[in-house]
Amino acid sequence: MGGLALVLYYILVYKELRSVSRLPLIKDWQEIPLYFGTAIYAFEGIGVVLPIENKMKYPRMFNLPCGVLDLGMTIVAVLYVTVGFYGYIEFGSSSQGSITLNLTSWYGTVVQILFSICVYMTYALQFYVPLTFLGPAVASSWLAQFIRPDILDYAFRALLVLVTYGIAASVGEYLDLLISLIGSAASCGLAIIFPPIIEIFTFWPERFERPGFKMMLIKDIIIAAFGIICCLIGTVTAVQQLSDKLGVSDDI
Repeated sequence: MGGLALVLYYILVYKELRSVSRLPLIKDWQEIPLYFGTAIYAFEGIGVVLPIENKMKYPRMFNLPCGVLDLGMTIVAVLYVTVGFYGYIEFGSSSQGSITLNLTSWYGTVVQILFSICVYMTYALQFYVPLTFLGPAVASSWLAQFIRPDILDYAFRALLVLVTYGIAASVGEYLDLLISLIGSAASCGLAIIFPPIIEIFTFWPERFERPGFKMMLIKDIIIAAFGIICCLIGTVTAVQQLSDKLGVSDDI
């Protein structure tokens, strides 16, 4: 929260906010799939939602109207829109994959350090779901015969961190395209495609007794179809642009 406050202070106070008239009213339509993938990546937080709900003292308060989920997503949306809006007004087409990279001098270094600490403190929470599924498999593997369980667990966690860090570090300046690719290819399925499909399969045995099942079925089909279309278009667009910038298409 402090890092976001410093970013907004840099844009609105430290540097004079530039005129909006110099920016195009609408960006190129080919950029829309990339935006969709980035937005889904930012809002899709199933790895954070599950542990929060499971550890709540009163889990039923999570999904109530104006409950934890609604209030949390509203705050997140306001923060995203505010930083994105004013950040684009200030930096325009030179905006980088992370707005912290646009901050210059010692100020930008301080903000990057704060965000690094934030990522470091919350990385374990992000791995809650992967470790729930992969942890028992690793613990029962042949490696457990030669390595102590606690050491094996820590080594596996460290490996996951190093792999994800290596992927992020390898793309360098193309971080924005990687985020859009992950959002379209992976997050889109978790957030939009699979939930309505799971709901259909869950209530299908009682479809004749359940009131409003037809409306729910139509709604779920529309949402899943929308997610599949966005997933395909966003993935193809991100892969094409990554290939062009990395020079893969020229080598082929």
